Amino acid sequence: MDTILLPTDFTSTSKNAIAYAIQLAKSFSVKKIVLYHAFQIPVTGDPIVPVVQMIDYDSIKQANEENLQQFAAEVRTSVSETNIVVDAFCELNELSDGVADACTKYGADLVIAGITEANKIEETLIGSSAISIARQTTVPVIIVPDGAVYTPYQHVLFACDFKKIIETTPIDAIKKIVNNNRAKLLVLHVNHTGEGYSTEMEHEIKMLNGLLDGMYPEYHFVDNEDFMQGINDFATSKHVDLIITIPKKHGFFEKLFKKSHVKMLAYHSHIPLMVVHD
Repeated sequence: MDTILLPTDFTSTSKNAIAYAIQLAKSFSVKKIVLYHAFQIPVTGDPIVPVVQMIDYDSIKQANEENLQQFAAEVRTSVSETNIVVDAFCELNELSDGVADACTKYGADLVIAGITEANKIEETLIGSSAISIARQTTVPVIIVPDGAVYTPYQHVLFACDFKKIIETTPIDAIKKIVNNNRAKLLVLHVNHTGEGYSTEMEHEIKMLNGLLDGMYPEYHFVDNEDFMQGINDFATSKHVDLIITIPKKHGFFEKLFKKSHVKMLAYHSHIPLMVVHD
């Protein structure tokens, strides 16, 4: 893991995510941190037919760049005892689109974004942005709940549906997370009523066990109609430090994005959520 991209809007939520990312970067010997800020021109008037204010674009950009550079200076101070390089990039763009482009530009291996608790007003703005980033960015994204503090991962939870294991399991990401911290890997499947232990599932478990060779995973099965509640309850009981999910296009996890379950899991969990696309 060489480069981490950190979207920021200078709020306490994004600053907490960056504090989390700084400690993770030190732990994983990351080479570069890129702070990214996307801004937009203020719009006024009729919401149906908005009118862009006559504001000097250069002045807006300069103000945002100054804020970003000041913040970058603080981050550089935080990593001064390391060899981590800190870059900062500011542009006029939609946040999720800009993050995707910036990941390509800087060759980011990971994005870390903050999210607020569900009962806060900022949920609509900051929270939805974090979910949008996770949805549109092909790079793995760690969504950090407001107030979460990084500690070396001791227990990592991989939420798995045991379908298309070979094609969809983000084995490289899991290995980096687990092996770097010598963490205990817990594989969790949330059963629904009437769901049995099929021959197909047994085969997929064997496939996964082969992929995870050397990591000695523990397999767990819990019964819960609400898989989010099942994941959260299990993760809390096992003192999990990171939850890894795969928002598949088909199968059990299709409803993660289709029904906003990743969004709800992120909002209602105090545990960071890592979203990895297949």
